[in-house]
Amino acid sequence: MSSKGFRYAYTIKSKSMSDLGKELDEVCSAFQNCGWIEVDFLPETGFPTTVIFEWQLDRPPIYPMSF
Repeated sequence: MSSKGFRYAYTIKSKSMSDLGKELDEVCSAFQNCGWIEVDFLPETGFPTTVIFEWQLDRPPIYPMSF
């Protein structure tokens, strides 16, 4: 069964812009290494609170262990 196109919402833990950049680098890299792509941030304006990832492979999704 293919799960391609499945979306996962990651809740951002950072509360400041200075911490946000580091967290996004770590989280996005970890998810991309597993087969996900970043497709959206919520809210679309202002300080983001959620990153939306989409699964790109034709197998069940895997998640980074540290997140």
